Amino acid sequence: MNYIDLFFCACSILFLLLMFLKKGRHYTVFHPLNIVILTIGFEFIIKFLWVTFGSPLDTINLPFTYSLLFITIVVMTVYFCLFIPETYLFNLTRPRSVDQFVISPRTAFFLIFSGFLLNAGFAVISGGSPIYGLQNPIEFRIFMQRNGMFYVEFLIFFLLIAGMSVISRNAIMNSRLLSMQFIVPYILAIYVALNSGLRGRVVEVVILPLLVFAIIRNRVPKITLAVLGLVFVPFVVAFGMYRDAVRGNSLDVGETVDFFSKAFDSSSLDFLPIFLHRFDAFDNFVRVMEKGPKEFHYFQSFFDFVSQPIPRFIWSNKPNNFTSEMTSQFRPDLFADGIALTFSAFSESYLNFGFIFGAIILGIFVYISVILLQSLMSRSESRQSSLIIFCLLYQYPFVALSAGFINDVSTVIVILSLAILGGFRFFSRFRFS
Repeated sequence: MNYIDLFFCACSILFLLLMFLKKGRHYTVFHPLNIVILTIGFEFIIKFLWVTFGSPLDTINLPFTYSLLFITIVVMTVYFCLFIPETYLFNLTRPRSVDQFVISPRTAFFLIFSGFLLNAGFAVISGGSPIYGLQNPIEFRIFMQRNGMFYVEFLIFFLLIAGMSVISRNAIMNSRLLSMQFIVPYILAIYVALNSGLRGRVVEVVILPLLVFAIIRNRVPKITLAVLGLVFVPFVVAFGMYRDAVRGNSLDVGETVDFFSKAFDSSSLDFLPIFLHRFDAFDNFVRVMEKGPKEFHYFQSFFDFVSQPIPRFIWSNKPNNFTSEMTSQFRPDLFADGIALTFSAFSESYLNFGFIFGAIILGIFVYISVILLQSLMSRSESRQSSLIIFCLLYQYPFVALSAGFINDVSTVIVILSLAILGGFRFFSRFRFS
């Protein structure tokens, strides 16, 4: 790493620190701006570890410097946008009526139990076992996606989030986090998340009560957060190792437990590269800038977005989303196996809008997302509908920056959230006893 690279790294980290000092320090870690700061800062930490312990890129060449400059412009744009008055954007999301359609704790448990039945049912259909999603995560995900069940997956996810956000709020407000009314649905929701085959889903469900606590109490228990952080990092890596190892060979419950018990028998030097490969979206950005895709037109991924809501079993030849398209061009072997690599919003914005405009547009997009989510978060304490939608959307800045504007996760989250928000707006016209 040369002195120019170090300079751009220092500039980005400085502006991230200024963003935190200007605004982020007044809020909890779950505030959208702090999520942005942590996401970009985390990528710099990963890159530092790669450079220290041996980067997968054999040579640190000119595109690496350009990529650092691009990210620096993005971070600077977000920082200077923070000086813009937020009143107009807050008015765009201000509710026109009070919540009249309110979910009771009993209904919330019914939502979670419905998600459990749907998840177990599809697991039996795909693999003959109600825990097939845990026994063979990749094959279960491929079955769901190739049979037009992708939206059903996120419907199940919505049922979990909606139910647990209401139950968590009720338990926190009444100081009943140790009651069976909270513990039973919480365990059920974690089981469904595990059986979905998506490790990110598990993390989101586990930390959901902590998120709701942060919204209601405006603080986060730091010890609890630190413990969860220390647990989740090895879990994500171990689950990835397990997922790849058991593909095509389902394990029973005993074999699954045995695999996880032996996951960390190898040395930390074996563990570190797996961890870095899983979270590093930076190198793919460098590859995009260095080689570029074989064919990619300006604004292409945004035009492809229009086709994404259509299930592939209806339109078998529909265009790939951005991450799938990049994987097919850079790693066709993985794409053939149904695996998509992570190409961040940095890559997507750069290819769609060019270098300068791409960096500025991405910075403005991040700022608008932060402000809109902040507005939603500020109403979540008193409005149940706002709480549910925020719990669905709060991770969007992380998903977008890590995996791109338009990918399977972010597309469905936004579409589903808008549909749910429209439903709340519709039902709020009526009074329910």
